[in-house]
Order: sequence, then C-alpha cells, then structure tokens
Amino acid sequence: MKRHLVTALAFAGLAACAVDPQAVTERRADLMERLFPDPTDREGLYLVFPIRTGGLNRTLLITHYVDTVSREEVLRRVARYCAGLGSAELTGEARLVKDLGPRKFSQPGGGTRTGFRGRYTCVSA
Repeated sequence: MKRHLVTALAFAGLAACAVDPQAVTERRADLMERLFPDPTDREGLYLVFPIRTGGLNRTLLITHYVDTVSREEVLRRVARYCAGLGSAELTGEARLVKDLGPRKFSQPGGGTRTGFRGRYTCVSA
C-alpha cells in the first residue's frame, strides 16, 4: 500500500511539473511585446530573453529566423531598444557580443526553420 501511495504521489508531482505549450507561447509573446512594443520590431524573432545588469535590461539573448530578418536588422532593433531605455549610462547603440550560432527549430505545422542565436548588448557611454 505504501509503495502505491509513493508511486501515486510521484506521478502527481510529475503531472504538476508539466509544461503548457500554449502558456509558454503566450509568456514569450508578452515578453517580446514589452521589450519591442512596435509589432514590426518583433517580426522574425523567435525568442528574446533580457538579462538584467546594473538595474537595466542592457543585454538581450535573441533568436531570430534567418530567412525573415538579418543580423544587421536585429542589431538596429536592439539599438532602438537601447535608446528607448533612456539611460545616461548608455549611448543608444548596440553590438553583437556573442555569436551563439545557427540552430534548427521545429515548427508547429511540421518542418523546421533555421534560427540564429546571439547575445546583444547596449553600449555603455
């Protein structure tokens, strides 16, 4: 009996940890919208993750689809984001500080797309 209870609790614990793909997609979209309010700046982006440094989200880990948006365009978008922070500590410019390389991403309808991952940062004044 004790073994059955432990097994049932283990399964219940695993079920509680299950990830809801729809909730993940919604959280990802909400975060991107907060960081890039202009819808055109979100086009071609797969994932944006801010890293807080010195009270500011001055570094962004970004994955974008290479067939939709270029690295140069992503860099321009990040520069606009940096300028929008309005910090005297920053120049309003951005740079790619780490090339994390390409990666294939599975698509909901099947197939894959190639994305580029990089760490972009706002340039300090």
